[in-house]
Amino acid sequence: MKKQIHFHNSHRGFTLVEILVALAISGILLLGLTRLYSITLNSYSLQEQLTEMNQNAKFVVTELSDAIMQAGADCAAINTDSLDKDTVIRVFNASNFSIRTNPRGGLYVFTAKIMTNTKNLCTLQVIDAKQFKGADSVGKIPKPGSTIKFVRKYELKAVDVANNRIFIDSGVTSDSFCIDDAIYAYKNNHYFLNGANLCLNDSASILAENIDSLNVSFYTKAGPATTNWQTMWSARVVAEATTSAPDGRYKGYADHKRRLKLTNEFRLKNRIK
Repeated sequence: MKKQIHFHNSHRGFTLVEILVALAISGILLLGLTRLYSITLNSYSLQEQLTEMNQNAKFVVTELSDAIMQAGADCAAINTDSLDKDTVIRVFNASNFSIRTNPRGGLYVFTAKIMTNTKNLCTLQVIDAKQFKGADSVGKIPKPGSTIKFVRKYELKAVDVANNRIFIDSGVTSDSFCIDDAIYAYKNNHYFLNGANLCLNDSASILAENIDSLNVSFYTKAGPATTNWQTMWSARVVAEATTSAPDGRYKGYADHKRRLKLTNEFRLKNRIK
């Protein structure tokens, strides 16, 4: 009689309940990891936005303060024209103004009379052409007692440093430079807030983004605000920057964006007398 041989499988499989429990635990762990990743990602994004907001606010206040402090440096101040051509800071509104500076101190006094036609390019020999680099215009200063008592503006086309020459063009038919007449180089920068962008000269040239508000005020010695360069004594720059994206958890403002406001008050360097 043959003996029956029975094989016993010692490797028992998982039951359905065990599988379901394992899947539930795995799902909870995965959900927790996903949530942790999301929180970490949001926190990192927020920190980036806060850093950018801080940099934008500081940049705007520093940039405008430095520019205003340099207004009028080595520029002529001759108030002899109804068009107020010597205006150095011209205010349009609290967030829109222009500043005139002489980037390198370019100034030249003529020692001989020069007759020239400036409808085309005019070449002028100067002592140091490097001082005119960085400028975009040239102003003519009439000599004391001159019959021509107005300041004329010229567009600075080119600077030849090697030969100490500058090339100007004003579009007029003719002009002359007499002995003791002078010319000075200047650059006119226009700062304005276009939406949330601080721009320089045109809307395509953006200096800073996400600027919620900008307020630049000028004061006389007595304190009241002024828009007249001749009586300006001090200035205050106030800039408020925002984060680039809203944070739904932040309830400080209706748009859920965080804000940073910085203020700088200072005396005008070239108006202290």
